[in-house]
Amino acid sequence: MSDQPHNGVGRLRYKVWLWIIGAALVVIVLTIVLLILPSQIATLVVPNALATYIFFGIGLEALCVYTCVTWLRRQFPFNWIICGIIAALLSLGTVSILPEQEPLDIMILSEEILFMMVLLLLFGSYRLPNWPTIAQLFIGWYIFAVVASFITVVTFNFLTDRLWGIKMALHLILWEALFPVIVFQGQIISGYWNNDPPHLDKPLCSLMLLLDFLACFVFLSCIEDIGTLFHYIVKPSSRKFFNRLIDVDDT
Repeated sequence: MSDQPHNGVGRLRYKVWLWIIGAALVVIVLTIVLLILPSQIATLVVPNALATYIFFGIGLEALCVYTCVTWLRRQFPFNWIICGIIAALLSLGTVSILPEQEPLDIMILSEEILFMMVLLLLFGSYRLPNWPTIAQLFIGWYIFAVVASFITVVTFNFLTDRLWGIKMALHLILWEALFPVIVFQGQIISGYWNNDPPHLDKPLCSLMLLLDFLACFVFLSCIEDIGTLFHYIVKPSSRKFFNRLIDVDDT
């Protein structure tokens, strides 16, 4: 980082990072445990639409209120308690919306997401000397997008299984979409946008990282269905079928 460890801002930055990452890891681990529970408890039936609406509805409404009420965000320990409750509601909503999955699949997806988030947060926590923050963000995003696109093209050229190639491309698309979001969050936590490190908003920052994890997990859990849909849409026989449908509608 640009500040030395003995600098006051540097010490505050390290302290804030430890608090935020530590709290985020705790709630993410608890979320992974919740995701595994339906496969271990026969009485838990998922997906459950009613439970999803209730958990997400209350959780998102509480998050909006908590974010907008500044004095509430600064009242220790109530800020941590409220964020913990919101995290539990959103995690339960995610568990309710997804079908039952094997614990091994959940662990593999979780490891991929955590690996991606750690890399992007590390990139966001580092600032090149004399570089504008926004320039580093967008140039890094551009380079990453070029590399990811090259890998995708090479994969499609060498793979005979198109369906597997589409699934891999969807993973890379997720990385590209999350790059500016998580890097921006890392820069905010580090105080690189003309702000101090968010010492008083540590619970909220941890909650935002949990939201990143939940969004990524839901997307990756649906990749099988999304990949299969794209696979059949791009098949020549499917295109001919859709062309015939269009011709029939025109007539």
